[in-house]
Amino acid sequence: MDVESFEYLLAKIEPLIKRMDTNMRQCISAGERLALTLRYLATGETQTSLSFQFRIAQNTISGIIPAVCM
Repeated sequence: MDVESFEYLLAKIEPLIKRMDTNMRQCISAGERLALTLRYLATGETQTSLSFQFRIAQNTISGIIPAVCM
């Protein structure tokens, strides 16, 4: 996927998938959520593999993917 297509898709769904920062932690950005989900859907990589690539806990990834797909 080229950058323009990614940015277009992100602009369309960002209000639906973005989260708020809290005092305890910074949220995972909408762009990172989308990139992670697209890689999962396109390649079929395991969530464990994605957790190492994106440096996000596997249990967090297991929540992000269904949330972005909805």
